[in-house]
Amino acid sequence: MVLTPHAVLGSAIASALRLSPPLAFVAGFASHYLLDPIPHWDYQLASAEIDHDNPLNNRFDIKGRPFIIDLVKVGFDACLGLGLALFFFGWSGEATIISLTFASLGGVLPDVLQFAYTRVRREPFVAIQKLHNLMHAKTRINNALSGVFWHCVLILLALILGNWFYFIF
Repeated sequence: MVLTPHAVLGSAIASALRLSPPLAFVAGFASHYLLDPIPHWDYQLASAEIDHDNPLNNRFDIKGRPFIIDLVKVGFDACLGLGLALFFFGWSGEATIISLTFASLGGVLPDVLQFAYTRVRREPFVAIQKLHNLMHAKTRINNALSGVFWHCVLILLALILGNWFYFIF
């Protein structure tokens, strides 16, 4: 799944439950593993070398233009998620900007740790990568348009969750 829904859902939970920054981070991190089992679309990373038989062998070529382009793509995705989270939940007096930021960071961290695993194949990265692989959907949405549509639906549900709880409590 792209990073934007992970960041928004993490912030929605932090907003709905009015979590402190440390708890918001933990909730965002945990929410990543709640979303990953849902079949989803991922954009391609040109620097990724994927081993479909053994995902623990995946790696990234960090040299050259493809890696720079991937960094820009992933950076934009993460910033879009944080920006949407702050835009939709930041107005709430209960949800602080710091909590929302921590929740968004926690929501995207498991994917950042996947990259870290490819560079440092030691514990705790091995265990985290195995958990990520276990939780990740086996079914993929291959059509980008359908994938973006379903990601938007997930984001809309997260927005409803975050704002709905705010108005009830």
